[in-house]
Amino acid sequence: RIYGMAEDITTRAAGSLAKKILDGKLDNSFKAWEVRRKGWELLTEKDVVKGALIELVEAGWLREIHCKPEKSGGRPSVEYQINPKVKKYENA
Repeated sequence: RIYGMAEDITTRAAGSLAKKILDGKLDNSFKAWEVRRKGWELLTEKDVVKGALIELVEAGWLREIHCKPEKSGGRPSVEYQINPKVKKYENA
């Protein structure tokens, strides 16, 4: 039952994020923390944002780009790119 509630929140968050993408509220490439930082409803919790991003990757809206750390250090990170067909479809 609780799992179903979490799944529902993730699905709603994915829908909310999809609307933000269609409204042009994100750059073509972005990181998960940028979504959380904007403080949008349903998109402030790390796990929920990650779940929403995974749903949009699986739906073909986004693509994950795994970035290596720079020579100066840091951790590997993941960047998300918006599928150009998503915005093209919206403008049609």
